[in-house]
Amino acid sequence: MRRDREKVEWRKLMWSNYGAPKWLFILYLALNRKLPTKDRMEKWGVISNLTCPLCQLEDEDIEHLFFSCKFTTGIWKKLLAWQEIQRTRG
Repeated sequence: MRRDREKVEWRKLMWSNYGAPKWLFILYLALNRKLPTKDRMEKWGVISNLTCPLCQLEDEDIEHLFFSCKFTTGIWKKLLAWQEIQRTRG
């Protein structure tokens, strides 16, 4: 009944996670680049201002929102420090 499909790298993160269903749904959307970020909403014709509301410095897209925004970078640093996780840049 099922076809063989290529296994994606993030499958264990998604399906072996015991987080709340809402978190898993958001994670699924993020991994598939389907979150309604401003760059996606602009393509749909919903908005015209792409500026990130958190830092007001760059246009908002998924990469900026999770990795390069000054505001969210600070949150990531605090979360990682709280969990005693040391991250090295590659």
